[in-house]
Amino acid sequence: MHAVVLAVTLPEGPNGAATARRLLAAALGDAGCPPELIDRVVLVGSELVTNALLHGHGAPRMRLSARSDRATLSVYDGSPRRPEPRDRHETPIRDPHGRGLLIVGSQADRWGTEPEGEGKRVWAEFRAVRQRRAVRSAARGTPAARPVVARIDRLLAGQRRLRHA
Repeated sequence: MHAVVLAVTLPEGPNGAATARRLLAAALGDAGCPPELIDRVVLVGSELVTNALLHGHGAPRMRLSARSDRATLSVYDGSPRRPEPRDRHETPIRDPHGRGLLIVGSQADRWGTEPEGEGKRVWAEFRAVRQRRAVRSAARGTPAARPVVARIDRLLAGQRRLRHA
C-alpha cells in the first residue's frame, strides 16, 4: 500500500515548480526511493506543475504517495480543460514550450487525467526499474536528487533567458 507522503498547495507564480521539485525530492528520499525513481518523479512533477501554473486556474495542489519501489503523483488545477499532448514534430526545436506531456509520457509508467471538482487532476504512476539502493535522508540532502533539481533549474533559467533575448 502506498502511503501519502506529501499533500500541498503550491505557490502561484514562478516559484511553484521549483518548490514542487524540492518537496518531491525530499519526500521521495525520505520514502527510501532509488535515485532513478526520484529523478523521474521530480522531472514529471516539474512538468505537471508548470502546466498547471501556465494553463490552469488558481494555485495548483500536488499529492504524492510513495514507497521505496513505486510512486503516484497527482497535480490538481482549477481548469476543466484537459491537456492535449502534441506530436513531437509539431513543436519547433527552439520553442521552449510544447514538450511537457511528451516528457511525462516518456518517464511515467502510466499517466492520465480525471475531472475533479471544477477542474482536473493529472496523475502519473512510476515503478522503480533498478534494484533498490539506500538513499540518505532528505533532511541531510538526497545526493541523487540534488543534481537533477539543479539541472532542471538551470534548464528553466536558460529558457527564461531565451524568451527575454
